[in-house]
Amino acid sequence: MKKTAVKLVALVVTGLLLLSGCGKTNPNIAATVGSEQVSVATVDAVAKVIAANSPESPNWGGWRAPVVQVIVVSRIGAMVKQQAGITITDVQRQQVYSSNELYAALAKDEASKAFMSDFADATLMLNDSNVAALFAQVAPTVPVTVNPVFGEWDPAKVQLTGETGSLSKKLS
Repeated sequence: MKKTAVKLVALVVTGLLLLSGCGKTNPNIAATVGSEQVSVATVDAVAKVIAANSPESPNWGGWRAPVVQVIVVSRIGAMVKQQAGITITDVQRQQVYSSNELYAALAKDEASKAFMSDFADATLMLNDSNVAALFAQVAPTVPVTVNPVFGEWDPAKVQLTGETGSLSKKLS
């Protein structure tokens, strides 16, 4: 009788997890781009640095989805960069950083330095019409999964939608 009760409880819990969507999504992963995972901790660290450097928008929770958007596009950009054999120098990245005070501040902070490097690379590539055309071809073919808390990925638009795929409320 005891074994049957334990099995029944396990079955009910598994069913609830599957129905709620929690069975499919690791809550610690913000997004998966190709085979590369981006942690929620990474997203939160960058969002906090952005909020700290944005007095008009100090709520770091509101920066989480935009950070995921930039990371996903940057990771796709890294794939394009590798595929096309593109080299981007620190001097070129520095030009992007110097174009905006926020970019410069984020590039100096250890928590957002890698984020800004990837952002600068994507920005430079998307400003080149030939590379942007290649990006437009490759981007919709890259498998992207986003934690429903941040929204849903639209491969045709290569962006997050404002809609969540979750029964729970967005954390922003």
